[in-house]
Amino acid sequence: MEPAHSFKEQTDVLLDLLSTLDEDQLNQIPFSGSWTAAQVADHLYRSYEIEYLLNGKVNDSKRPADGQMPTINKIFLNFDEKYKSPPEIVPTDDFLDKKNLMKNLQERIAFIHEAALTMDLSLLCMESEFPYMGYLTRFEWIGFCAAHTLRHNRQIENILIK
Repeated sequence: MEPAHSFKEQTDVLLDLLSTLDEDQLNQIPFSGSWTAAQVADHLYRSYEIEYLLNGKVNDSKRPADGQMPTINKIFLNFDEKYKSPPEIVPTDDFLDKKNLMKNLQERIAFIHEAALTMDLSLLCMESEFPYMGYLTRFEWIGFCAAHTLRHNRQIENILIK
C-alpha cells in the first residue's frame, strides 16, 4: 500500500479516536502502568518529527523504496510484543491540553501527508539512521509512521475499553 494512503487512513482513525474523548478522559490513566490516551497521542506527535529527515540530505538508494517495510511491519504490527520507547519520544507526564494536542498533531500529520504525495519517496534520508536498520527511504519513514500509528491506535482502543 502506498504510504500516503496508509498514513492518512491511520491518522484519520487516530484523530477520530481522540476527538471522542474530552480533556479529562484523554488524561485519565486507564490502568496501572499504562499511558493515558493523551500520552499515546503525544508519543505519536513526537515520533512524527521527521520533517528534518524528509527535507534533509538524501541519496539515491540501491534498493527498492519499500525494501525495509516488511521488517518495519513485522516489528510494529506484532501486537504481542511490548517495546521500550526511545527517550526522545517518551511522552510528557504533564496534563495535556486537548486543543493544543490536536492542533499540533494535525500540523505534523498534514506535513507528512503532503510529503508522501509530493516528494520522491525512493530517496534515502541521510540525516539520521533508524535504530538497528540504518538509513531509510522517505517511503519507509512514512510507512513507519503509518505502522506506528496503527499500533498505537490499537493501544488507544484498548484504553477506551477499560
